[in-house]
Amino acid sequence: MAWSLLDISAITDDLVAMLEGCVAASPMWVDNGGPITRFNLAVSGSMPESVRKEGGCQLTLYLLHVETDKANRNTPVLGPTPQGNRRHPLSLDLYYLMTAFAEKDYHQEQQAMSIAMRCFHEKSIVTSPTQQFTLTLETKSADEMAQIWQAMTTPLRLSVVYRVAVVFITPSQTAPAPAAPPTKVRIAVTPADVRALAAGGVYGPSLVATFKVPPGATPADVEVIRTTFSPAALVPGDTVLVAGAGLNSPKLAKVYLTPAGGTEVEVSAWRIPPVTASELRLTLPSTVGALPANAPPSGLYLLSVGSDVPAVVRSNAVPVMVAARVDNVLDPPELVPDGSGLYTVEGVGFIPAQTVVILDTVPLTPVASPPGAGEFQVNGAGTLLTFKRPATLAPGRYWVRVRVNQVDAAPSWFIVV
Repeated sequence: MAWSLLDISAITDDLVAMLEGCVAASPMWVDNGGPITRFNLAVSGSMPESVRKEGGCQLTLYLLHVETDKANRNTPVLGPTPQGNRRHPLSLDLYYLMTAFAEKDYHQEQQAMSIAMRCFHEKSIVTSPTQQFTLTLETKSADEMAQIWQAMTTPLRLSVVYRVAVVFITPSQTAPAPAAPPTKVRIAVTPADVRALAAGGVYGPSLVATFKVPPGATPADVEVIRTTFSPAALVPGDTVLVAGAGLNSPKLAKVYLTPAGGTEVEVSAWRIPPVTASELRLTLPSTVGALPANAPPSGLYLLSVGSDVPAVVRSNAVPVMVAARVDNVLDPPELVPDGSGLYTVEGVGFIPAQTVVILDTVPLTPVASPPGAGEFQVNGAGTLLTFKRPATLAPGRYWVRVRVNQVDAAPSWFIVV
């Protein structure tokens, strides 16, 4: 793991090296512009008693005590099972006794401690390629410090205690790497649990749509297109990608479509090989009519996979919206009327009794005869609708919204008044 090590003496070596650098560069010395003549000051990680006969001033940083770091004792679980000790890094807090000794020269002792404490105060967070930890000056009473020195059977001298946290000891086994961040998020309300299905199931359909926009359009024009698709609406002739699990299983070899409140119909003929375990593709017929030779009329349907022999198997069902298709849209998609002011929209799936036409937010009135101002008509084949704009429509650009059986068609034409 990051910032871990096998040998805690490396921490001591880093701290000693840090102190040596601070001693050499201290502004206290005359040669660095300070008031004090540089004296012999040695820095080590040794026990205080062991260097008292070395002469000069001895600054020691001695690892006095080690204990586990309680905040990092139990790391988060990675993977399906908790980590064993061989994968779990040991988290430690290290306590160092820092003291200075200069025989009878108390000035040098206190000057050495001044340099060292200033150094640790200004470098309280230590980061290297292999470790990161904090340096904290611990508050100890006189009695506590006396007990420390008494335990070492060494005469007490000027000293402080620093806490180094957190140090991680590298485990012998590498913990599993975290999973890659998600690239897609799917949301479902009270879905069937796909994991409980023996053969797998479906997650949902997806569709890539391209819309034509007028020349000079800006991001502000997004608000002009007031059509919303949830879930994505398919049109006759579309190819849809269905994501799932175990979709190449013989138990899920057939595809079923069920209208709201209706009876399911097998539409396996729409399936495009090859099929993988995680996805299948379906192409809707380009005409509207009876299933499966035709695409269904506009509306909301449920899609599932399964089989009927030797036993009936059905996956969970996901919603699919089917919309009417608008054809022959030009670029730019400006719809121009004929000499009488009649606009014509070609397509597939316009149902006379269930079609609504709206110019942005202005609804038109359905009629069975040639339309007048503010009216529209759908032909019997459901392939053509004609309309005339209201005579009082204010100047501007209006998107032609076609809605069949409560499902909006994709954005297509606009008119200019």
